[in-house]
Amino acid sequence: MGKTNFQVGRIFVAPLLCGGYGFGYITYFSRSLMTLSNIFDFIGDEPTPPHDITEKPIIIHDLIVGPEFLLTHEHNAGEQWKFTKMFVEGSVAPKNRYYIMGGPPRAYRRIDILEEEPDMPLSPDEAMKYPDPGAPFPPVPTAQVEVELKRLAISPKDLVKSWRERQKSQI
Repeated sequence: MGKTNFQVGRIFVAPLLCGGYGFGYITYFSRSLMTLSNIFDFIGDEPTPPHDITEKPIIIHDLIVGPEFLLTHEHNAGEQWKFTKMFVEGSVAPKNRYYIMGGPPRAYRRIDILEEEPDMPLSPDEAMKYPDPGAPFPPVPTAQVEVELKRLAISPKDLVKSWRERQKSQI
């Protein structure tokens, strides 16, 4: 994930598991912590975003991504996400700036990914109020995008399971 392509505001295309393309942009990037993205509420038939993509509403905020941009066919985890030359204009920031770190047996603490506030110790109950920066492995993020965009009545993990079963049957 150390590529220079990870730039805040940069628009990308996410090939969906069962056809179509989702689009989003990077809202936060840290080599040591995580990469966050927003996903537009738009499905394309082609891997090129429409010129007005930035006018589409956001359907997913702060989706943790990264490995999706580095996939190869051998991973059996969907197609590689690609960056476009387009950027979101204006100020871009994540919706959530606070995340939890630590946990049993160590203490929880709240971190500010914008690094404007110091870390704050949390009780286990307080920690439940904040997102965890852990991310599922590909293709689960792609499935999360697909379930939301297509308004599917299936969990992302079940979509991945059925997609993998179809992949095996095609071999």
